Amino acid sequence: MSSNWQYLYKINASGERRETNLLYTPYVNKQKNLLKMHFCIDPDYRSNQPPALRQDLIDWFFDREARFLTELQHIEQTPEIYEIDYKTRTIIIEWNNESLSHIVNNKERSLDREMPNWRDELTTCIKNFVDSKFLKMTLYPHCFFISQNNKIKTIDYYAVVPFSDRFISLDKINAIVGEQGSARFTESTNGEGNVDFKKFFELTANQYLQDWWNDDIFSTILKELDYNDQLE
Repeated sequence: MSSNWQYLYKINASGERRETNLLYTPYVNKQKNLLKMHFCIDPDYRSNQPPALRQDLIDWFFDREARFLTELQHIEQTPEIYEIDYKTRTIIIEWNNESLSHIVNNKERSLDREMPNWRDELTTCIKNFVDSKFLKMTLYPHCFFISQNNKIKTIDYYAVVPFSDRFISLDKINAIVGEQGSARFTESTNGEGNVDFKKFFELTANQYLQDWWNDDIFSTILKELDYNDQLE
């Protein structure tokens, strides 16, 4: 790891520093204005690397990250892309210091104080994805940051799903299904073994995110969304 880049971690509910995801190693530069995502197997960064996870699946998710980051640049909550290197499976994007997990899970800090309109910002973010005919599954505090222009932006586009292609084989992605999320995957899987990510998105918003945010903002947002006619 270059001295110009340092690992990025999230802060969990108990205030502990933890790895952010299973698919890429995140690095922040010294100026803390760039995020580098290296899609690879990295036991030095991840202590919870699933034994079944192989590079070919990581490569598949890298391709999704690169694709949807590029396709959704028109959404104001999408970070600016500085580099996509398909050979090294590395992407560099806009960043700003820390994720929202550093605020939400710090008892001495508060989103209400530091960004009083954060609920409106998140609502606009999700609506912008839906208006573009996409759903985003990665909605945890560590998947958002406050930009240098004081706007909320979001990362982890590997888990973005187009309305037109919302079914994915559970067998294809089973290696990244952890114990915490297994019930949602099971409940969202149809008789043909495909995960319906519309159902997964709704289960996540209604039943899973409140503990992460200490707030029911996403179940509130879900009630305001109007996409069923386009998805049926």
